[in-house]
Amino acid sequence: MARLYRSADAFLFTSLRDSFGTQVLEAMGHGLPILTLDHQGVGTFVPTDAGIKVPVTSPEQTLAGLAEGIRRLALFPEERRKMGRVALAYAKTQTWERRAECMSKLYEDVLSAHRRREAKHRPISLIFDVLGVQVRAVQTQDVVARMEEWIRDRSRCHTIAPTSMHGIVEAQHDPSFKEILNSTDAVVPDGMPLVWLGRRGGLNLPRRVYGPDLLLEFCEKTAGRGYRHFFTVASRGCPRAWRNSSSAASRLPKFAAPFLHPFGL
Repeated sequence: MARLYRSADAFLFTSLRDSFGTQVLEAMGHGLPILTLDHQGVGTFVPTDAGIKVPVTSPEQTLAGLAEGIRRLALFPEERRKMGRVALAYAKTQTWERRAECMSKLYEDVLSAHRRREAKHRPISLIFDVLGVQVRAVQTQDVVARMEEWIRDRSRCHTIAPTSMHGIVEAQHDPSFKEILNSTDAVVPDGMPLVWLGRRGGLNLPRRVYGPDLLLEFCEKTAGRGYRHFFTVASRGCPRAWRNSSSAASRLPKFAAPFLHPFGL
């Protein structure tokens, strides 16, 4: 790998799924400028002067931004080398000790903000605040029971947002996303860092509310009750693959309809 890094002029990291790849830091350690999406962990980690970060918007605009980044790196070698020097200098600072310190500070900042809000506004309750997002201290069975109450009531539509710490961080960058989360009927802790924060505040949270497990448990608990399910999917083959899966078919009731999301990357 070291030989491959040394033979390259730049490193491209364009994943929409991986929050951060260690190969990005490896490439920076070999003095390579980074061309990446300004998305999730890698968008935060890579310094502005160490590469080119392309905003994730529409597929067409994102691809155009990546193409322009490649053109810029190819046509301006001195700028590319300058980015590589910044990347190398930054990579040398990223020791295990430094990363542990950063992570510890992040948790301390979150906990301090939580304690200040709790002390100022309200006593400990079944809702805890994480950087302005109101998270409910519930378990999967609690959410399933509440969903059945909503179905019986039939007064209006309801929404649930299983959210991890990544969603909390994204809400800090996008106020409209934070507003969406807080406008749902329940933000539930789909991630152990949120569970740990709730426990630190004195709440009883044995485990996280993992989104896929919540869906499957709801379908299992309510099988035979006539509920129908409408799913938003990312590609046209998803509904067929789900129906053909023996494990899913045995656990999920009938579909009402699938809907293909327009931004199915």
